[in-house]
Amino acid sequence: MNNSLRKIFRGDTLVWAVFIILVVFSVLQVFSAISYLAYRNVAYDSPIKTHIQMLLLGIAALFCFTHVKYFRPTTKFFRGGSYIGLLFAWGMLLYLLSKGEKIGDAARWFAVLGFSIQPSEFAKFFLIITIADMLDTTSCMLAKVVSFFRGGDFTFNSRQQFIIIVILVGITCILIAAENLSTAVLLGTVVLVMLCMSKIAWKKIAMLLGGVVLVVLFCWGISKLVPEDVKSDNKIVGAAVSFLHRFPTWESRIVEFFKPDDENKYKVTDKNRQVVHAQRAIARGGFMKFGPGTSIERDYLPNAYNDFIYAIVIEEYGLLGGGVIILLFLVLLSRAPSIACRQKSDYATLLVFGSVFIIVFQALINMAVSVKLGPVTGQTLPLVGKGGSSILFVSVYFGIILNLSDKENNDESLIEIN
Repeated sequence: MNNSLRKIFRGDTLVWAVFIILVVFSVLQVFSAISYLAYRNVAYDSPIKTHIQMLLLGIAALFCFTHVKYFRPTTKFFRGGSYIGLLFAWGMLLYLLSKGEKIGDAARWFAVLGFSIQPSEFAKFFLIITIADMLDTTSCMLAKVVSFFRGGDFTFNSRQQFIIIVILVGITCILIAAENLSTAVLLGTVVLVMLCMSKIAWKKIAMLLGGVVLVVLFCWGISKLVPEDVKSDNKIVGAAVSFLHRFPTWESRIVEFFKPDDENKYKVTDKNRQVVHAQRAIARGGFMKFGPGTSIERDYLPNAYNDFIYAIVIEEYGLLGGGVIILLFLVLLSRAPSIACRQKSDYATLLVFGSVFIIVFQALINMAVSVKLGPVTGQTLPLVGKGGSSILFVSVYFGIILNLSDKENNDESLIEIN
């Protein structure tokens, strides 16, 4: 029986436990927090059905990465295909800038065959893989492609390697930041940590950080000079102007976060509606006071089922429930060094860290915003909050981690697809 379970649940036991608990808890918590969606759709089961369908799709994707041969993250097909995937993600991001439907003041999704596609999730996924590949100088797939066309062995020197990484990260983060700054910052932070853990010289990393600061200051300065009513029929120019016009929004969120508290801090306005209702939800929580399904603020808190679901968790399960969620992500983080140290290549090692960091950092950002330890962003709580592309790709990250953690994971033990 144990052997049969091991064949099904391949990989690190604690990582499996974290994934399963988060999925089960997600169903319970989203069902509790979707009262507004259910009321708006006049269908109480429609939102939760959609969420469960995405979770099942994510579980299927996870099992593909743990059981199917051609989904192994260490194969040449997977590593080489990530560059093509990144180019495809850039195309989707450009399409989003010109054709995306704005929700609020930003366009982050577009519909395909009835499904909402979030291009930034594709870009995050493929960039992490390509950066891990570029940092593995001994078996970089891009270098092998160059070798094939040159007819001889070729490897990137440190300068070429650094320039390519800067270009890949720069283009990706700029395209994402145009409509979703927090995701660009999250992705940039994860890549920065991967660079720090690689053989890249610290001097170059410092130069990269300095360049990022200069670019941000330059764009911020230009945004102050661009008139608010400027328009253009050119889609690309219009997208650039829109990007610059979002700087005041980002600036106001940061200023609002650091603004000293006053007697009106709990007065609900259009600007602070999310934060105030999240604080009220947390204030009702106590240690373990109410229980599941008893939230009051879910009916008033915008995005209670995704961006601010952690506040509803604390309201219903108290500090105990909120602490358990934090513990689960810390357990996942704690498994990263052990799994990474067993890998046979720099690529696999960095891919483990990149996959773990992108999940954990996003979770920490979401929870920090909910408890007012950070300015408002659009980051969901991985697996727990309601989502589409986010749930799918977080499941894939878990699949990669589990695949690389499996000691007995070899070609013969995996299912082959003809």
